[in-house]
Amino acid sequence: MAASRLFADEAPASVNAWMNSQGYRTTLGNPWRTEALINTLSHPQLAGLDKDGKPVEGAEAIFSVEERSKLLALFAGYKKPVTEERSDPHDYLLNDEAASCDRCSHAMIANRVKAGGPPQYRCPAPGPNGTSCGGVSITAERLEGPVTEQVLAELLRPKAQERIAALLHDIQEELARLQTFVKGAEAEKVRLRELRREKVLSVVAHEAAQKALQKQVKDAQTRMAFLDQMVVSVPSGGVDDLIAWWEAAPITSRRALVRLETETIRVLPGRRGRGSDPYDRIDIVWRQPSKTARAAKSRVAKGAGSKAA
Repeated sequence: MAASRLFADEAPASVNAWMNSQGYRTTLGNPWRTEALINTLSHPQLAGLDKDGKPVEGAEAIFSVEERSKLLALFAGYKKPVTEERSDPHDYLLNDEAASCDRCSHAMIANRVKAGGPPQYRCPAPGPNGTSCGGVSITAERLEGPVTEQVLAELLRPKAQERIAALLHDIQEELARLQTFVKGAEAEKVRLRELRREKVLSVVAHEAAQKALQKQVKDAQTRMAFLDQMVVSVPSGGVDDLIAWWEAAPITSRRALVRLETETIRVLPGRRGRGSDPYDRIDIVWRQPSKTARAAKSRVAKGAGSKAA
């Protein structure tokens, strides 16, 4: 997936940010950085080759030899190492795929098209996988401003705090389930080994079960990292309090609120005759709490009301 993003002309710093946001880490458990990304993707083993570039019999290849050559050519094209310190200094509100292209549904990437240009969001150019159209872009100012206004406006609606509490309830419930699963995975590994020793499982079946379990654990950890980005404490005051909180809150808290409130933020193509109003180019689908969460919060509110009475 990282290689496909690079093939689609996505900057290494942006690929690193996506990998880290999805919960992926290096073999040492560290966040991905450009040097580690390039070194890892350049390793011949990923193409089923040895250190001399010769095919290894029976090796599992992730890339074809041609794809590895394309990656090496891509890396060689960098005039000098791209570091995180040289990355875009703008704090993008809708990073990590928070916004998507309305035309092709591909995630928008956040960067500057050229040095000195305005920060913007754009659908990446079509790559080998053909999932992006590359035809939609919008400056960060025209996207982030209207999204901020609409997110804050939603918090001022009647019963907004109850809705936020219910959404957070859903997140905490799912996090608890995933954490229980990840903790129980170790016991499941032990059970699989016992079944293998007792010859209940064949070697092939045991390996397949182990791989399936590892994938489930990895998917759970990735999902947990995503959900952690939505946990935020929002003030319950009026307009002035809310705006003051937003302006003082760190970018991570503002991103968390946007993630929590919105299911999707789709950016429509610009058209002649549409006018200069950026609101006409933004379609937000608001996240809705589950019925279970709404019922739980309703019971809590009624109980508090009874005690007060």
